[in-house]
Amino acid sequence: MKKIKMNKNWGFVFNAIQKCMVATLFVMVLANCSNDDTESADSITIKAATASFEAVNTCALASGSNGTGFQFTIPYTKTGKKEISFVTVNLEWPTAQSSSSVESNFTDNGTSLTYNRCYRFADQDWVEITHYLVLEEGNGSNPTTLRVNRPAGAN
Repeated sequence: MKKIKMNKNWGFVFNAIQKCMVATLFVMVLANCSNDDTESADSITIKAATASFEAVNTCALASGSNGTGFQFTIPYTKTGKKEISFVTVNLEWPTAQSSSSVESNFTDNGTSLTYNRCYRFADQDWVEITHYLVLEEGNGSNPTTLRVNRPAGAN
């Protein structure tokens, strides 16, 4: 078998091409790396919610009867830039009757959210209200549950 003799200059050229290819591959890998995969999604965590009212039977319900207007305050901590889109409100009455609704009319100061709701207790002594805060892209918070006792004299 015959050996092919290489010119010394060709060895230099192949070595230079090999180094350029490795450098190009390295640059391509670096260019495709980003911090996107290391960033975590926006999140929100609720602290304990509170409820307050000024007077009983002062707000009108759609049924035509009066209820008691409550102001709910929900303190929270949030990471990321997404804003709160809405509050999911789940009610559980002592009779095991429950309902769920969405509240999008609220005030947000960046560390707590407040909104108002009118409730009529009828013959119930309390209602348990569970809140979830939901961010723009849909990430939800942990739940916080608050028992609101019927104020004296409330409908």
